[in-house]
Amino acid sequence: MNHEAFQQAGLRVCYKDATVSFPGGRTYPVTAVRSLRFENFLRPNQKKWFAYIEVEDMEQPVYTFAFSYGWVAEQFIPRVRMALEKAGALPFRTISSEHVESVDQHHIDPRKGSYTPTIVDAGTVIELQPIRKC
Repeated sequence: MNHEAFQQAGLRVCYKDATVSFPGGRTYPVTAVRSLRFENFLRPNQKKWFAYIEVEDMEQPVYTFAFSYGWVAEQFIPRVRMALEKAGALPFRTISSEHVESVDQHHIDPRKGSYTPTIVDAGTVIELQPIRKC
């Protein structure tokens, strides 16, 4: 982070040009970002936490960022939000926050003769969108 740009995980927000560049080389105006989202729970059989950025692009509308630590994904989205707003994007607001339980495959309990789900992890999915003016 410096006075000219924000850069993390291959994403770059240039304040002067009001652009956001993604890994792979695609660049958009900051106003093309439609939503930011992160999940602070692990999915079954994965050891990564995910953050998502949705843009106005029919070919690749969602960019996924995987992190080795949950707190990094959790801090990544607010940093991207601040950088986009500093570059001229509309202010963002939280549109949804939901509690999610990650359930592993069901197993049969031989004593009860029934299937029992196993909750692997629980967490929250938080999504932000720009405040659009009517």
